[in-house]
Amino acid sequence: MFEISLAEWSFHKALFSNKMSNLDFPVVAKKQYGIGVVEYVNQFFKDKAEDSKYLAELLLRCRDNGVKNHLIMIDGEGELGPHRGRAP
Repeated sequence: MFEISLAEWSFHKALFSNKMSNLDFPVVAKKQYGIGVVEYVNQFFKDKAEDSKYLAELLLRCRDNGVKNHLIMIDGEGELGPHRGRAP
C-alpha cells in the first residue's frame, strides 16, 4: 500500500491571503482530504523556525490528527550545492 502526501503549496493562495495558517494545514489535510502525510513550505513559517512553542503546537496538531510530517520544501535560502561549470 502506498501513502500519498499533500504539499502545503497546494494551499498557497489561502495561506498568502491569511484564510488559512500553517498550523491549520495538517488538520485540513487530514479532515478535509483524508491525507495523513504532509509536506511544508518554509516560507509559510520561516519566522517561526526556531520558535519551540510554535513548533510544539504544530507537532501536537499533527499527532492529534494522525498526520506525519514528511518534508519541508526550502525556498529563498540561496545555493545549497557547488557551482558546477561556473566560477564562484
